Amino acid sequence: MESCRSSAEILKIILVFIYLSRDVASVDLIPYFRVHPGQRYENVTSESQEPSLGSCTVNCVLQEPSACPAFNYRETDGSCQFILNGKNKLIEANGYLSYVQNLCVREYPMIENAKVSFERWSGEYPAPAGVNVIFRCEHPNGFSDGAHLHTAQCASFMPDSWRISFRKSAVQCEEVHLYPECRLTEKGKEYAGGMSVTESGKKCLFWRDYPYGRPDDFSNIPFIILDELISDLEPGRPPYDLLYERHFLNRDSGSHRNYCRNPSRRERPWCFVSEPDIQWEYCNIPFCTDAVAPECKVTRWGGEYMGTKNVTIQGWPCQPWRNEEDIENLLAFPDPDRVDEDHNFCRNPNTEKETVIYNLNPNEAPWCYLDFRERAPFGFTWAFCDIPFCDLGDEIPKAGTGVYPECRLSEKGREYVGSQSKTETGRACILWHPRPYKIPWDFYPKGFRYELHFMETFRRIELNNNHNHCRNPGVDRERPWCFVSDNDIQWEYCDIPFCQDLNPPECKITERGAEYVGKRSVTISGVPCLPWLMIVFFYMLDPPRMILRIPDEVDGRHSYCRNPEGGGYGPYCYTSFEEKHWGYCDVPYCPTVDSEKCDVRVAGQCVSPLECKMDVKGTAYIGTKNVTRNGHKCLSWMSKSPWSQDPGDTSDIYYDDSFPITGDLAVLTIDLGRDDMHAKHNFCRNFLGDEDGPWCFKSDGIGRDYCDIPICP
Repeated sequence: MESCRSSAEILKIILVFIYLSRDVASVDLIPYFRVHPGQRYENVTSESQEPSLGSCTVNCVLQEPSACPAFNYRETDGSCQFILNGKNKLIEANGYLSYVQNLCVREYPMIENAKVSFERWSGEYPAPAGVNVIFRCEHPNGFSDGAHLHTAQCASFMPDSWRISFRKSAVQCEEVHLYPECRLTEKGKEYAGGMSVTESGKKCLFWRDYPYGRPDDFSNIPFIILDELISDLEPGRPPYDLLYERHFLNRDSGSHRNYCRNPSRRERPWCFVSEPDIQWEYCNIPFCTDAVAPECKVTRWGGEYMGTKNVTIQGWPCQPWRNEEDIENLLAFPDPDRVDEDHNFCRNPNTEKETVIYNLNPNEAPWCYLDFRERAPFGFTWAFCDIPFCDLGDEIPKAGTGVYPECRLSEKGREYVGSQSKTETGRACILWHPRPYKIPWDFYPKGFRYELHFMETFRRIELNNNHNHCRNPGVDRERPWCFVSDNDIQWEYCDIPFCQDLNPPECKITERGAEYVGKRSVTISGVPCLPWLMIVFFYMLDPPRMILRIPDEVDGRHSYCRNPEGGGYGPYCYTSFEEKHWGYCDVPYCPTVDSEKCDVRVAGQCVSPLECKMDVKGTAYIGTKNVTRNGHKCLSWMSKSPWSQDPGDTSDIYYDDSFPITGDLAVLTIDLGRDDMHAKHNFCRNFLGDEDGPWCFKSDGIGRDYCDIPICP
């Protein structure tokens, strides 16, 4: 038995008949206008058989969750096609008539390469009548008709049509090419983009595979290098060819993968291809819209930088490269043809020539030789320049499911210190130490000991025996990995999730805190930190101790507390350039899982210590007494770092008026006891074995005082 129609439905049908005589179908004052003669809408959501146009209109309005914006109707067979999806196209009518509300379901006209924004509209279809689409041409010349802005409006007087301020075929917007995905010079040696196909569409081969050996137009300048300094991890790869490598920006073909490059000064960027008869082809790399070189770097080394900065991070003027470098050492310059007698711009062609890794590696950042007049005050011959990273609009990783530290905060995850010890395929990780294979290809600088590339140095018993956790100690790998016991593959990536909160935690997991990548940039005493590049060249004979062991990438603005040397008791920074003053930073331990208060830790684990000593000396005491027998509050052991000492020094040096060696300096990095150090640690200890028992430095004056610690019963 048919159900009776409601009064509302009957009213809708009556209204439909009123509008039909005017080519308008409407229900509840929702008009549907007949449009696009000879055409119909293509993207049909559902279809039904209806006895009349009015019935089709009613059912269109009754669609859930809301009335359909458009429909097609064919009177010959009563076919009623509902259009529910927002954006639509037109096709041949095939007997249908098309109806639409007073809005736009067809896509707005496009202008290729123009930047699009919306007024009073989210961009989701259907578009309400009256909304505007704004087109802007970011090319310096604007649109081809001279305008810099055009519009398209969903017309209010003509349903499903766009009113535009331009002729579709007459207006163009030239594409804007931004560095690094373009070349700044004719030869394009500075190109550092990601194009990996040739101008004929052939796929590029990987540079590091040396597919056809060393090209004839590569330099054959000989020099001596010990074979053991150049080890390579990848099974099946050819031996490392130093003369080949030094032609590439950053002196490393591996980091350039299979991207188009111009290491040999050919006419423009090119690459090897898999056809032996031709071996290589040019790539179609466009010129940059703005031919002025950006004052920033793309890679961590900055070998591609060809801006015009010619002063160091300290403000010292650079001298021309020709005063120091011979012509052959210009191979790794991004602009070798421009290096004349006046060229004194910051570059990174190699390390400073008197270091042991000269010609083997790039430096940590763009640098320059100092003008002779500026060398006298400190005796330095060179210094780094303040070249920031380019803002390339890289996509920020999406937050994951991990909880720190069992997750990574960045794409590469160099800061990861979790306990995962199997690969993404389920293989068990093997110990990092002793070294299971040759030195990995992406360990920089080349020529240095294997152990120096890790945040955690292999000098502790627990690390030597148990450390097989996933890490990313190299430079170029995509994410954490580990060695495996299969000689054919040797390593695999690990499946380390991103953290739920990608903001770096302002705390440390380990005592030394080498994994810390937070934003603190003042010492415990409140003194601002200097940029690392301002101080690091003091240590160029051992650079892994510094920049390359900082887990995040460093430019001239990076002045955050870090512990690149892996020594001492946590992150620190330098505060004075001339005297190399430094201080620890207030980076506490991360909270325990249950957030319980944890003042004392041993090997990273919370302990509840005895508040008494086992003997008179109390050398094993690790309690929380922090007031002396005379009522002096104890000073944090980390609060007065000796300015003249290296933070990585592990010598037993103490300075205090009570000691044979005097001076206004406190404990540095000696073994302070059996528990872990942290910024708030000001508890009485007796790491020297003093006959009078535990003591501490006084926070309200110079010197030290003993503490009253009872003997355990």
